[in-house]
Amino acid sequence: MNFKYLLGILGISLVTSFVYAKDDCNEIKEYLESVSDYNALQECVTNDNGEVVTLSINMYSNRYESTKIDVKKFFSYNTITDLTYIIIDPDGGEMKEPLSDFYIENIENLKKFYYDHNSFFETNASYHQYHRKIGKNVLNKLKNVNELTLKHINLSQDNIDEIATLTNLKKLNLDDCLFIDLNIDSISNLSKLTELTMSSSYLENKSGLTEFPEFVFSLKDLKTLIITNHRISSIPDKFSNLKNLEHLDLSGNSIYSVMPETLHSLTKLKVVDLTENNEIKGKALVNESLEECYYDRKYSLCKIKDIPCLEGYPFENCDENSITITTKDDCQKIIEYLHSESEGKDKVDGVYCKNNEKGDVVDLEVINYYLTKEDVNKILSYDTIINLGYELGVDGRYRSFEGYEKVPEEITKISNLEKL
Repeated sequence: MNFKYLLGILGISLVTSFVYAKDDCNEIKEYLESVSDYNALQECVTNDNGEVVTLSINMYSNRYESTKIDVKKFFSYNTITDLTYIIIDPDGGEMKEPLSDFYIENIENLKKFYYDHNSFFETNASYHQYHRKIGKNVLNKLKNVNELTLKHINLSQDNIDEIATLTNLKKLNLDDCLFIDLNIDSISNLSKLTELTMSSSYLENKSGLTEFPEFVFSLKDLKTLIITNHRISSIPDKFSNLKNLEHLDLSGNSIYSVMPETLHSLTKLKVVDLTENNEIKGKALVNESLEECYYDRKYSLCKIKDIPCLEGYPFENCDENSITITTKDDCQKIIEYLHSESEGKDKVDGVYCKNNEKGDVVDLEVINYYLTKEDVNKILSYDTIINLGYELGVDGRYRSFEGYEKVPEEITKISNLEKL
Protein backbone atom coordinates (compact mmCIF):
# COMPACT_ATOMS: atom_id res chain seq x y z
CA MET A 1 0.00 0.00 0.00
CA ASN A 2 1.21 3.51 -0.85
CA PHE A 3 2.89 5.12 2.20
CA LYS A 4 1.58 8.58 1.32
CA TYR A 5 -1.93 7.16 1.12
CA LEU A 6 -1.59 5.75 4.65
CA LEU A 7 -0.39 9.10 5.93
CA GLY A 8 -3.39 10.75 4.28
CA ILE A 9 -5.81 8.33 5.96
CA LEU A 10 -4.10 8.92 9.31
CA GLY A 11 -4.27 12.69 8.84
CA ILE A 12 -7.99 12.58 8.09
CA SER A 13 -8.58 10.46 11.19
CA LEU A 14 -6.64 12.91 13.37
CA VAL A 15 -8.56 15.88 11.97
CA THR A 16 -11.86 14.07 12.49
CA SER A 17 -10.92 13.21 16.07
CA PHE A 18 -9.92 16.80 16.70
CA VAL A 19 -13.22 18.12 15.33
CA TYR A 20 -15.30 15.81 17.51
CA ALA A 21 -13.23 16.64 20.57
CA LYS A 22 -15.41 19.72 21.03
CA ASP A 23 -17.27 19.63 24.33
CA ASP A 24 -19.35 22.68 25.26
CA CYS A 25 -20.32 21.21 28.62
CA ASN A 26 -16.72 20.77 29.64
CA GLU A 27 -16.03 24.34 28.55
CA ILE A 28 -18.89 25.66 30.70
CA LYS A 29 -17.78 23.56 33.65
CA GLU A 30 -14.18 24.78 33.40
CA TYR A 31 -15.35 28.38 33.19
CA LEU A 32 -17.48 28.08 36.33
CA GLU A 33 -14.70 26.37 38.22
CA SER A 34 -12.35 29.20 37.30
CA VAL A 35 -14.55 31.87 38.90
CA SER A 36 -16.31 30.06 41.75
CA ASP A 37 -16.07 27.03 44.01
CA TYR A 38 -19.86 26.70 43.92
CA ASN A 39 -21.22 24.17 41.45
CA ALA A 40 -23.83 26.20 39.57
CA LEU A 41 -23.99 23.65 36.77
CA GLN A 42 -26.87 21.26 37.52
CA GLU A 43 -27.18 19.57 34.16
CA CYS A 44 -25.49 19.78 30.79
CA VAL A 45 -26.07 17.57 27.75
CA THR A 46 -24.38 17.73 24.36
CA ASN A 47 -25.33 16.35 20.98
CA ASP A 48 -23.11 14.08 18.86
CA ASN A 49 -21.11 17.12 17.77
CA GLY A 50 -20.26 18.12 21.32
CA GLU A 51 -22.62 21.11 21.19
CA VAL A 52 -24.66 21.85 24.29
CA VAL A 53 -28.41 21.25 23.82
CA THR A 54 -29.62 21.01 27.44
CA LEU A 55 -28.36 23.37 30.13
CA SER A 56 -29.48 23.86 33.74
CA ILE A 57 -27.89 26.63 35.83
CA ASN A 58 -28.69 27.16 39.50
CA MET A 59 -27.07 30.21 41.07
CA TYR A 60 -27.14 31.90 44.46
CA SER A 61 -27.38 35.66 44.08
CA ASN A 62 -24.76 36.42 46.71
CA ARG A 63 -22.24 34.19 44.96
CA TYR A 64 -23.30 35.63 41.64
CA GLU A 65 -22.31 39.11 42.85
CA SER A 66 -19.09 38.10 44.59
CA THR A 67 -17.64 36.10 41.70
CA LYS A 68 -19.01 38.26 38.86
CA ILE A 69 -20.08 35.28 36.80
CA ASP A 70 -20.82 36.48 33.30
CA VAL A 71 -24.41 35.37 32.71
CA LYS A 72 -24.08 36.22 29.02
CA LYS A 73 -21.81 33.22 28.58
CA PHE A 74 -24.63 30.79 29.37
CA PHE A 75 -26.81 32.41 26.75
CA SER A 76 -24.13 32.51 24.06
CA TYR A 77 -24.57 28.88 22.96
CA ASN A 78 -27.15 29.07 20.20
CA THR A 79 -27.47 25.29 20.02
CA ILE A 80 -29.36 25.09 23.34
CA THR A 81 -32.91 23.75 23.00
CA ASP A 82 -33.70 23.22 26.70
CA LEU A 83 -32.63 25.90 29.21
CA THR A 84 -33.26 26.05 32.96
CA TYR A 85 -32.10 29.20 34.74
CA ILE A 86 -32.71 29.41 38.50
CA ILE A 87 -31.59 32.22 40.79
CA ILE A 88 -31.81 31.59 44.53
CA ASP A 89 -31.78 34.78 46.57
CA PRO A 90 -31.92 33.90 50.29
CA ASP A 91 -31.34 37.49 51.38
CA GLY A 92 -34.68 38.75 50.10
CA GLY A 93 -35.24 42.46 49.73
CA GLU A 94 -36.98 44.27 46.93
CA MET A 95 -35.27 45.06 43.62
CA LYS A 96 -35.77 48.59 42.38
CA GLU A 97 -35.37 47.66 38.71
CA PRO A 98 -37.18 44.85 36.87
CA LEU A 99 -35.04 41.88 36.01
CA SER A 100 -33.80 42.15 32.44
CA ASP A 101 -30.51 40.26 32.34
CA PHE A 102 -31.76 37.79 29.74
CA TYR A 103 -29.93 37.29 26.48
CA ILE A 104 -32.26 34.69 25.08
CA GLU A 105 -32.49 36.35 21.69
CA ASN A 106 -29.13 34.70 20.99
CA ILE A 107 -30.58 31.22 21.38
CA GLU A 108 -32.45 30.74 18.15
CA ASN A 109 -33.11 27.02 18.68
CA LEU A 110 -34.55 27.33 22.21
CA LYS A 111 -37.69 25.21 22.60
CA LYS A 112 -38.03 24.87 26.37
CA PHE A 113 -37.31 27.62 28.90
CA TYR A 114 -37.67 27.38 32.69
CA TYR A 115 -36.97 30.52 34.73
CA ASP A 116 -37.27 30.77 38.52
CA HIS A 117 -36.15 33.69 40.68
CA ASN A 118 -36.61 32.27 44.16
CA SER A 119 -36.11 35.27 46.43
CA PHE A 120 -37.04 34.96 50.10
CA PHE A 121 -36.24 36.12 53.59
CA GLU A 122 -36.49 33.67 56.45
CA THR A 123 -36.02 33.90 60.19
CA ASN A 124 -36.95 31.61 63.05
CA ALA A 125 -40.25 33.45 63.37
CA SER A 126 -41.29 34.26 59.82
CA TYR A 127 -40.92 33.54 56.13
CA HIS A 128 -41.50 35.96 53.29
CA GLN A 129 -41.45 35.14 49.59
CA TYR A 130 -40.53 37.98 47.24
CA HIS A 131 -41.72 37.95 43.67
CA ARG A 132 -39.34 39.49 41.14
CA LYS A 133 -40.25 41.38 38.01
CA ILE A 134 -39.24 40.75 34.42
CA GLY A 135 -38.63 43.82 32.28
CA LYS A 136 -40.35 44.82 29.06
CA ASN A 137 -39.33 43.37 25.67
CA VAL A 138 -37.80 40.26 27.20
CA LEU A 139 -40.35 37.47 26.93
CA ASN A 140 -41.33 38.39 23.38
CA LYS A 141 -37.89 37.15 22.27
CA LEU A 142 -39.01 33.54 22.86
CA LYS A 143 -40.75 33.16 19.51
CA ASN A 144 -39.71 29.53 18.92
CA VAL A 145 -40.30 28.25 22.45
CA ASN A 146 -42.83 25.44 22.88
CA GLU A 147 -42.68 25.19 26.68
CA LEU A 148 -42.38 28.16 29.04
CA THR A 149 -42.26 28.10 32.85
CA LEU A 150 -42.01 31.24 34.98
CA LYS A 151 -41.88 30.82 38.76
CA HIS A 152 -41.97 33.33 41.64
CA ILE A 153 -42.57 36.24 39.25
CA ASN A 154 -44.57 39.39 39.85
CA LEU A 155 -46.26 39.41 36.47
CA SER A 156 -46.92 42.71 34.71
CA GLN A 157 -49.40 43.45 31.95
CA ASP A 158 -46.44 43.79 29.56
CA ASN A 159 -45.32 40.27 30.51
CA ILE A 160 -48.79 38.85 29.79
CA ASP A 161 -49.11 40.70 26.48
CA GLU A 162 -45.69 39.50 25.35
CA ILE A 163 -46.45 35.90 26.33
CA ALA A 164 -49.60 36.16 24.23
CA THR A 165 -47.45 36.69 21.11
CA LEU A 166 -45.64 33.35 21.56
CA THR A 167 -47.98 31.43 19.31
CA ASN A 168 -45.76 28.32 19.19
CA LEU A 169 -46.35 27.65 22.89
CA LYS A 170 -47.86 24.29 23.75
CA LYS A 171 -47.17 24.37 27.49
CA LEU A 172 -47.39 27.50 29.66
CA ASN A 173 -46.70 27.29 33.37
CA LEU A 174 -47.01 30.42 35.52
CA ASP A 175 -46.19 28.92 38.92
CA ASP A 176 -46.45 30.69 42.29
CA CYS A 177 -46.68 34.05 40.56
CA LEU A 178 -48.44 37.27 41.44
CA PHE A 179 -51.47 38.14 39.29
CA ILE A 180 -52.35 41.69 40.37
CA ASP A 181 -54.82 43.74 38.31
CA LEU A 182 -54.05 41.83 35.11
CA ASN A 183 -56.11 41.30 31.98
CA ILE A 184 -55.09 37.84 30.82
CA ASP A 185 -57.64 37.40 28.02
CA SER A 186 -54.91 37.83 25.39
CA ILE A 187 -53.59 34.37 26.30
CA SER A 188 -56.47 33.08 24.18
CA ASN A 189 -54.17 33.78 21.20
CA LEU A 190 -52.15 30.69 22.17
CA SER A 191 -54.35 28.26 20.28
CA LYS A 192 -51.75 25.45 20.36
CA LEU A 193 -51.75 25.18 24.15
CA THR A 194 -52.21 21.69 25.52
CA GLU A 195 -51.14 22.53 29.10
CA LEU A 196 -51.94 25.73 30.99
CA THR A 197 -50.99 26.35 34.62
CA MET A 198 -51.74 29.61 36.41
CA SER A 199 -50.85 29.24 40.06
CA SER A 200 -51.01 32.30 42.27
CA SER A 201 -48.86 32.70 45.36
CA TYR A 202 -50.64 31.18 48.35
CA LEU A 203 -48.70 33.58 50.61
CA GLU A 204 -50.20 36.69 49.01
CA ASN A 205 -53.99 36.72 49.14
CA LYS A 206 -54.13 40.15 47.51
CA SER A 207 -52.87 38.43 44.38
CA GLY A 208 -54.93 36.30 42.12
CA LEU A 209 -57.83 36.12 39.73
CA THR A 210 -61.28 36.80 41.15
CA GLU A 211 -63.18 35.38 38.18
CA PHE A 212 -62.71 32.20 36.19
CA PRO A 213 -60.81 33.08 32.97
CA GLU A 214 -63.38 32.14 30.36
CA PHE A 215 -60.91 32.46 27.50
CA VAL A 216 -59.69 28.95 28.39
CA PHE A 217 -62.85 27.53 26.84
CA SER A 218 -61.57 28.62 23.44
CA LEU A 219 -58.39 26.52 23.85
CA LYS A 220 -59.80 23.35 22.37
CA ASP A 221 -56.54 21.37 22.47
CA LEU A 222 -56.13 21.74 26.25
CA LYS A 223 -55.32 18.50 28.05
CA THR A 224 -54.21 19.98 31.37
CA LEU A 225 -55.77 23.01 33.11
CA ILE A 226 -54.43 24.05 36.52
CA ILE A 227 -55.70 27.27 38.12
CA THR A 228 -54.85 27.19 41.83
CA ASN A 229 -54.59 29.54 44.83
CA HIS A 230 -56.65 32.31 43.28
CA ARG A 231 -59.85 33.89 44.61
CA ILE A 232 -62.24 32.46 42.02
CA SER A 233 -65.70 31.98 43.53
CA SER A 234 -67.60 30.06 40.86
CA ILE A 235 -67.07 27.61 37.97
CA PRO A 236 -68.75 28.41 34.64
CA ASP A 237 -70.75 25.57 33.09
CA LYS A 238 -68.94 25.78 29.73
CA PHE A 239 -66.54 22.84 29.73
CA SER A 240 -68.16 21.08 26.78
CA ASN A 241 -65.68 22.79 24.42
CA LEU A 242 -62.69 21.20 26.19
CA LYS A 243 -63.26 17.71 24.85
CA ASN A 244 -59.57 16.78 25.17
CA LEU A 245 -59.26 17.78 28.84
CA GLU A 246 -57.57 15.08 30.94
CA HIS A 247 -56.43 16.93 34.07
CA LEU A 248 -58.36 19.68 35.90
CA ASP A 249 -57.08 21.29 39.12
CA LEU A 250 -58.99 24.20 40.67
CA SER A 251 -57.82 23.66 44.24
CA GLY A 252 -57.13 26.44 46.70
CA ASN A 253 -59.69 28.89 45.37
CA SER A 254 -62.80 30.39 46.99
CA ILE A 255 -65.31 28.41 44.95
CA TYR A 256 -68.89 28.21 46.22
CA SER A 257 -70.69 26.64 43.32
CA VAL A 258 -72.71 23.81 41.90
CA MET A 259 -70.70 21.16 40.04
CA PRO A 260 -70.95 22.14 36.34
CA GLU A 261 -72.99 19.64 34.34
CA THR A 262 -70.63 19.98 31.36
CA LEU A 263 -67.80 18.43 33.40
CA HIS A 264 -69.78 15.18 33.43
CA SER A 265 -69.61 15.08 29.62
CA LEU A 266 -65.81 15.04 29.35
CA THR A 267 -64.92 11.56 28.12
CA LYS A 268 -61.15 11.93 28.51
CA LEU A 269 -61.04 13.44 32.01
CA LYS A 270 -58.70 11.36 34.21
CA VAL A 271 -57.80 13.60 37.17
CA VAL A 272 -59.83 16.28 38.97
CA ASP A 273 -58.81 18.20 42.10
CA LEU A 274 -61.35 20.58 43.65
CA THR A 275 -60.00 20.57 47.21
CA GLU A 276 -59.59 23.59 49.50
CA ASN A 277 -62.57 25.55 48.25
CA ASN A 278 -65.58 26.85 50.18
CA GLU A 279 -68.37 24.59 48.98
CA ILE A 280 -69.23 22.50 45.94
CA LYS A 281 -72.73 21.10 45.61
CA GLY A 282 -74.55 18.78 43.24
CA LYS A 283 -73.38 15.53 41.69
CA ALA A 284 -69.83 14.26 42.13
CA LEU A 285 -68.11 13.36 38.87
CA VAL A 286 -68.37 9.71 37.82
CA ASN A 287 -66.94 9.95 34.29
CA GLU A 288 -65.92 6.54 32.96
CA SER A 289 -62.42 7.84 32.24
CA LEU A 290 -61.89 9.22 35.77
CA GLU A 291 -58.94 7.67 37.62
CA GLU A 292 -58.30 10.19 40.43
CA CYS A 293 -60.71 12.61 42.10
CA TYR A 294 -60.02 14.85 45.06
CA TYR A 295 -62.68 16.71 47.05
CA ASP A 296 -63.07 18.07 50.55
CA ARG A 297 -65.19 15.77 52.68
CA LYS A 298 -67.30 18.74 53.80
CA TYR A 299 -68.73 19.34 50.30
CA SER A 300 -72.47 18.82 49.78
CA LEU A 301 -71.97 16.34 46.95
CA CYS A 302 -73.91 13.22 46.16
CA LYS A 303 -73.01 10.32 43.87
CA ILE A 304 -75.13 8.76 41.14
CA LYS A 305 -73.04 5.58 41.29
CA ASP A 306 -69.99 4.16 43.02
CA ILE A 307 -66.61 4.47 41.32
CA PRO A 308 -63.16 3.65 42.77
CA CYS A 309 -61.98 7.23 43.22
CA LEU A 310 -65.00 8.07 45.41
CA GLU A 311 -64.20 5.35 47.94
CA GLY A 312 -63.83 6.79 51.43
CA TYR A 313 -65.85 9.94 50.79
CA PRO A 314 -69.05 10.38 52.88
CA PHE A 315 -71.15 11.39 49.88
CA GLU A 316 -74.64 9.83 49.84
CA ASN A 317 -76.45 8.49 46.80
CA CYS A 318 -78.22 11.16 44.81
CA ASP A 319 -81.98 11.56 45.05
CA GLU A 320 -84.36 14.42 44.34
CA ASN A 321 -83.75 15.98 47.74
CA SER A 322 -79.95 15.80 47.58
CA ILE A 323 -79.67 17.64 44.27
CA THR A 324 -82.38 20.23 44.85
CA ILE A 325 -80.87 23.70 44.69
CA THR A 326 -82.88 26.15 46.80
CA THR A 327 -83.39 29.76 45.85
CA LYS A 328 -82.36 30.95 49.31
CA ASP A 329 -78.67 30.51 50.06
CA ASP A 330 -77.37 32.19 53.20
CA CYS A 331 -73.90 30.70 52.78
CA GLN A 332 -73.45 32.20 49.36
CA LYS A 333 -74.33 35.64 50.72
CA ILE A 334 -71.94 35.25 53.66
CA ILE A 335 -69.06 33.97 51.56
CA GLU A 336 -69.46 36.65 48.91
CA TYR A 337 -69.42 39.27 51.64
CA LEU A 338 -66.40 37.81 53.42
CA HIS A 339 -64.43 37.60 50.21
CA SER A 340 -65.13 41.18 49.25
CA GLU A 341 -61.90 43.16 49.36
CA SER A 342 -60.73 45.21 52.30
CA GLU A 343 -57.50 47.13 51.84
CA GLY A 344 -56.75 44.95 48.81
CA LYS A 345 -57.16 41.72 50.78
CA ASP A 346 -59.93 39.24 51.49
CA LYS A 347 -61.59 39.93 54.83
CA VAL A 348 -60.88 36.37 55.95
CA ASP A 349 -58.21 33.71 55.61
CA GLY A 350 -60.68 30.83 55.67
CA VAL A 351 -64.41 30.16 55.86
CA TYR A 352 -66.58 27.05 56.01
CA CYS A 353 -70.34 27.38 55.69
CA LYS A 354 -73.19 24.91 55.38
CA ASN A 355 -76.91 25.44 54.84
CA ASN A 356 -79.89 23.29 55.77
CA GLU A 357 -82.35 22.12 53.12
CA LYS A 358 -84.15 25.48 53.31
CA GLY A 359 -81.00 27.46 52.53
CA ASP A 360 -80.56 28.72 56.09
CA VAL A 361 -77.00 28.76 57.40
CA VAL A 362 -76.53 26.23 60.21
CA ASP A 363 -72.75 25.67 60.30
CA LEU A 364 -70.25 28.53 60.08
CA GLU A 365 -66.51 28.60 60.72
CA VAL A 366 -64.50 31.78 60.14
CA ILE A 367 -60.75 32.39 60.42
CA ASN A 368 -60.20 36.11 60.17
CA TYR A 369 -57.54 38.77 60.29
CA TYR A 370 -59.33 41.66 58.65
CA LEU A 371 -62.90 41.73 59.97
CA THR A 372 -64.15 44.95 61.49
CA LYS A 373 -66.72 45.07 64.24
CA GLU A 374 -69.34 45.89 61.60
CA ASP A 375 -68.37 42.75 59.68
CA VAL A 376 -68.73 40.63 62.82
CA ASN A 377 -72.19 42.08 63.48
CA LYS A 378 -73.26 41.22 59.95
CA ILE A 379 -72.16 37.59 59.84
CA LEU A 380 -73.45 36.89 63.34
CA SER A 381 -76.88 38.29 62.49
CA TYR A 382 -77.97 34.89 61.15
CA ASP A 383 -79.83 33.39 64.12
CA THR A 384 -80.22 30.00 62.38
CA ILE A 385 -76.56 29.13 63.11
CA ILE A 386 -76.29 25.96 65.21
CA ASN A 387 -72.52 25.33 65.09
CA LEU A 388 -70.15 28.30 65.13
CA GLY A 389 -66.38 28.32 64.92
CA TYR A 390 -64.74 31.73 65.19
CA GLU A 391 -60.97 32.19 65.19
CA LEU A 392 -59.41 35.62 65.52
CA GLY A 393 -55.92 35.89 64.05
CA VAL A 394 -53.39 37.65 66.24
CA ASP A 395 -50.52 37.09 63.84
CA GLY A 396 -47.94 39.87 64.04
CA ARG A 397 -47.95 40.19 60.26
CA TYR A 398 -51.34 41.88 60.39
CA ARG A 399 -52.63 45.00 62.05
CA SER A 400 -54.71 44.71 65.21
CA PHE A 401 -58.40 45.61 65.32
CA GLU A 402 -60.20 47.46 68.04
CA GLY A 403 -62.88 45.80 70.10
CA TYR A 404 -61.56 42.23 70.21
CA GLU A 405 -60.49 42.04 73.83
CA LYS A 406 -63.73 40.18 74.57
CA VAL A 407 -65.87 37.54 72.90
CA PRO A 408 -68.17 39.42 70.47
CA GLU A 409 -71.44 40.17 72.24
CA GLU A 410 -73.38 39.37 69.07
CA ILE A 411 -72.72 35.65 69.61
CA THR A 412 -75.10 35.70 72.58
CA LYS A 413 -77.92 36.79 70.29
CA ILE A 414 -77.82 33.62 68.14
CA SER A 415 -80.88 31.88 69.62
CA ASN A 416 -80.31 28.45 68.03
CA LEU A 417 -76.59 28.18 68.81
CA GLU A 418 -75.68 24.77 70.25
CA LYS A 419 -71.94 24.52 69.69
CA LEU A 420 -69.31 27.23 69.90
